[in-house]
Amino acid sequence: DPSSLTPFSALSEHARYLSFPDTITTTDWPWIEKVSALLGIEYEPWQQELGTLITAHNATGAYASSIDGATISICRQAGKTYLVSGICFALSLARPNSLILWTAHHNTTSAETFRDLNALTSSPKIAPYLLKPTRSPGRESINFRNGSRIKFGARDRGFGRGLHGVDLIVFDEAQILTQRSIDSMLPTMNRSKNALYILTGTPPHPTDPSEVFSWRRKKALQGTLEKGLYIEFSADEGSDPDDKTQWAKANPSYPAWTTDEAFERLRSALDPYGFQREALGIWDDGTPHIAPLIDASRWSALTGKPPANPGLVCYGVKFSADGDHVGLAVGVRTTGGDTGGPVHIEVIEERPVADGLTWLVEWLAQRWETAAHIVIDGRAGAGILASSLRQAGVGKTAILQPAVQHVIDAHALMLDLVGSSGLTHAAQPGLDAEVARAVKRTIGRLGGWGWESLTGEPVVGLEAATLAAWSAMTTTRYDDETQGGGHLI
Repeated sequence: DPSSLTPFSALSEHARYLSFPDTITTTDWPWIEKVSALLGIEYEPWQQELGTLITAHNATGAYASSIDGATISICRQAGKTYLVSGICFALSLARPNSLILWTAHHNTTSAETFRDLNALTSSPKIAPYLLKPTRSPGRESINFRNGSRIKFGARDRGFGRGLHGVDLIVFDEAQILTQRSIDSMLPTMNRSKNALYILTGTPPHPTDPSEVFSWRRKKALQGTLEKGLYIEFSADEGSDPDDKTQWAKANPSYPAWTTDEAFERLRSALDPYGFQREALGIWDDGTPHIAPLIDASRWSALTGKPPANPGLVCYGVKFSADGDHVGLAVGVRTTGGDTGGPVHIEVIEERPVADGLTWLVEWLAQRWETAAHIVIDGRAGAGILASSLRQAGVGKTAILQPAVQHVIDAHALMLDLVGSSGLTHAAQPGLDAEVARAVKRTIGRLGGWGWESLTGEPVVGLEAATLAAWSAMTTTRYDDETQGGGHLI
């Protein structure tokens, strides 16, 4: 209960939840604050107290939160980056040859943070301690004369893997942090004499892969996060989003540093639930607030049987963005008859990639000669599958790895087919469930989109069916007369 933490009066005033180890004996903060002051960096009272807890030690001299990390759930534009960057600069200067990783989910966020922190290095008080920064995209680094480095990179591009001797990792955008990502990065700290990691983020969107962030919050609220720090700043659930007293509850830097205009910009730009999460720090109850893109009754009305005499057959294969799942589907372009539409789709199989791809290669290798195309998409496994199929004797011209614009076109076509009743689908509960949780995921900056799951569960079956339908409707590799029919499943 923050109200009982008398030594931390500022956090008691601002934090909704605060949990920290009861093993704390000392902290680095006094000297961090002194080093920061020499660099012209000053902190608000709440930042001072939070810094005290983040850099606290137990009786053995280890960081008190070294096991479960220091987790900060806080709204945008509150000053968390300023605080954490100050800690990084101070540690880098005081401990020669320190290695710090600052990682975000997206490369754009990582690059932007590098630019913001590198701008601080232009200060006459900091510049004498620094070497020329590394600016190569994806390899940005602030370099110190004493051998310390702060490296920046994106988790979705494998940043940090293979490094060793890391002393501090900052997981920015921690609301988009999978257990797989953290498992691959924490071992880089094994050789450090005293390692620490910090997770900072806003409450997650219902579709965010936030198991790491959510797990720490759950443990903290249960009182069982014994070897980690958790702090959460937020407005009251259900409060008036225009109530400025709630803005002050959510953002400890309002109004001294975060202005009314900053809140108003977010209020204008975000939907109500986005403003609740991003500006007010309020966690969702897990209920999706976005309606699925395809209406359930319309989808149900399109249920139909596969054609008795298949026309042009195409297969679609989709690997999930995290590389964990793969889906296989078929699309058949009919020539009239009894199916009620020009294309029929069916999901054939969905499996974890951990099962291997042998089953998929063998299945497609037996059927490719009667198919116009095998469309394979997904950064994680498409190239490997395409190579394996060619080695299995599948013709090169039968394999299509679509460009981004093709993927965008496929999704637009799929939605049009549903809306115009130009599609039928098999009665498959799994596919129906994926449609019921499928919303738009933005692709590029020109209005393109793909499928995304409301719940975080895979929708690779629907994605594979989308590719198969698109290929069946647009390919000119074969026509119905030259192909002469083929296998459906």
